Amino acid sequence: MEIKTPDETTIYRGDGKETTGFTVNIPESGVYAVVDEARRARGTIHIQCAQITNS
Repeated sequence: MEIKTPDETTIYRGDGKETTGFTVNIPESGVYAVVDEARRARGTIHIQCAQITNS
């Protein structure tokens, strides 16, 4: 799985075998691509987006 910024910079890359949960802090707004490629895989992927505001 890869997560890419609007300018195509990869900000996360993982093979999915060892990582079962992670958090990515997104520094700016925009459209980010989440790319997933699986071969002979089973299971689910859950992606959650949360907006955190500074007080």
